[in-house]
Amino acid sequence: MSLRPACLLLASALALVCVPGSSNAQFAPPALDHFTVYDAVGHLTPPAVLLQDQLGLQRGALGQTRLFLVPAQKNAEPLLDPQSHLTCYDLAGQPPQGVPQVVATHQFGTQTLNLGTALYGCIPTEKYPPQPISIDHFICYAASGTAIPAGALFTDQFYPATHTLLDPFLFCAPAEKTLPATGQHFLVEDPLSHLVCFNITPQGPPPQVPGGLVPIRNQFGSDEITLGVRRAVCLPATKNVPPPGALDHFVYYDAAGPDGPPVTVVDQFGSQPSGLDLGPVVSFLVPVNKNSEGLVDPVSHLTGYVMPGNPPPATMNFVRVTNQFGVRNLKLGAARQLLVPTQKLIGQQGDVTIDHFACYDAQGTSIRRGVTLLDQFHPAAITRQVAEPFLFCNPADKNGEGIINVDDHLACYRTNPTGTPIGQVPILNQFSPAGGGQTLINVAADVALCVPSKKEINHIEVPGLPVWAISLGFALFAGTGLMLIRRRQPARIA
Repeated sequence: MSLRPACLLLASALALVCVPGSSNAQFAPPALDHFTVYDAVGHLTPPAVLLQDQLGLQRGALGQTRLFLVPAQKNAEPLLDPQSHLTCYDLAGQPPQGVPQVVATHQFGTQTLNLGTALYGCIPTEKYPPQPISIDHFICYAASGTAIPAGALFTDQFYPATHTLLDPFLFCAPAEKTLPATGQHFLVEDPLSHLVCFNITPQGPPPQVPGGLVPIRNQFGSDEITLGVRRAVCLPATKNVPPPGALDHFVYYDAAGPDGPPVTVVDQFGSQPSGLDLGPVVSFLVPVNKNSEGLVDPVSHLTGYVMPGNPPPATMNFVRVTNQFGVRNLKLGAARQLLVPTQKLIGQQGDVTIDHFACYDAQGTSIRRGVTLLDQFHPAAITRQVAEPFLFCNPADKNGEGIINVDDHLACYRTNPTGTPIGQVPILNQFSPAGGGQTLINVAADVALCVPSKKEINHIEVPGLPVWAISLGFALFAGTGLMLIRRRQPARIA
C-alpha cells in the first residue's frame, strides 16, 4: 500500500470515529401495532411452558386468561396486522436478572422504566373466523415510570374511544417459547419490537359481542373468552438496557442540613479512621440531563455530609481520570465528604440504586467547556461553563454494606455562573429519622457539575490529555508508522 492511500484510509477512519451523531434523529416505530387491553376470562388450561427473552428465562404453568390485546389504530394511523392478537395468561415469574431498568422509546418519547416481576406470558392468538397471524410471544413485566401527559383516539375491532395515558404498568419483551411436554420451540421473529402498556382514563366499557363471548384460537387450542373493560393501551417501543452501575451526571448544589452519624468508610484508597463522625449536610447532587444525552436513573440523588477523613496514601494521590471531557490528571488531598444515596420526596419517586461515594479534594486543569443542563429543579435547560476540578469521589463501602460498581467514580468541576437558591427540600436516606420520617435540607445555588469517570492510579504526576490530543497523537503515531513501513519496502524492479 502506498503512503498516500494509507493516509487517506487513516483519515477516513478518524473521520468516521469523530463525526458526531445527530441529536435530532426521529423515532422510527418498530414493526408492531398499538394494542388496546381488555380484561378477559377464559376456560382453556394452558400447559407448562419455558419462555426466554433478552432479560432472562421464565418457566412454569400459565394461569387463567387475564388480558386480551387487540390491534388498534392510534389517531387513524393504519394497522400493520389487524389479525394478530395476544392472549396474556398469568405467569408467576421472576424479575429480570441483573436488569432492574430499561430505557424505552416510543411515539410519545423516551422514558426509564423500573422493572418488577414477570406477570404474564402472552401468546399469539387469532380471533375467529380463522385468519393467518404473524406476531411474537411476549413476557410482560411489572413496570413503573413517569406518566405520559398525552391523549389519543384508539380504534380497535370493537369500538373507538379517546383515552389519556397515565402511568406505565407493563413492559413486554419478545420471547422464545418451548413446550416441555412436546419439545415444540417457537423462535423470536422480531427481537427489536417491544410493548409499553399504560393505564388509561377513562377506561372503556366491555365490548358488545353476540352472545357475550369472543371465540379465539392459539397454540394451546380453541377457547371462548369473556371480555371486560378496556383498561389500558400498549405502545410499540424499542428498548435500551443501561449498563450495570451506569452513573448519571449530577448538578452539585450547596446545601445545609443536620449532621450525619458515626460510620465506617472503606474505599479503594483504604479505610478512613475508626469512629469517623460525619458532620452536617453540605451538598445535594441531582441527576441531570447534560447536553440532551438523557438520564439513566432520575430517582437516585446523593446528599453530601462533611467527612473529616484522611488523604489517600502518598502512592495514590495522583489519579488519571477519563470521562467525557477527556483524560486528565488530578492531585488528590484530604477526604471532605461522604455522598449518601438519597430519595428526593418531591417529583418522580422510585427505588434508589446507587453507591455511596467518598470524596477528596482535587486539583487539576480547567475544562473550559460550555454545557446545557436540565434537572428536576429547572423546567428549562440552563447553560454553564465548566471550570476547574475540586472533588474526586470513589465508590465507598459504608458500614460494611458493600459496593455496587467499583469502576464508577465522579469528578466534580466548578461551574459558572452560579445559580439561584432552590429552598427547602424533603429527602429520605439512611440517616433520616426511624420509621420513614423525612429530613428537610436547605438547597442553595448550583455551583458544580459531577461527571461519571474512570480512574487509574499514577505514582508520579504526568501530563493528562484531552480527547482531541489523544486523537491527534494517534494520527501522528499511525502516520509515522506507515512512513517507516514505506521506507522499508524494497524498490520496485522496473
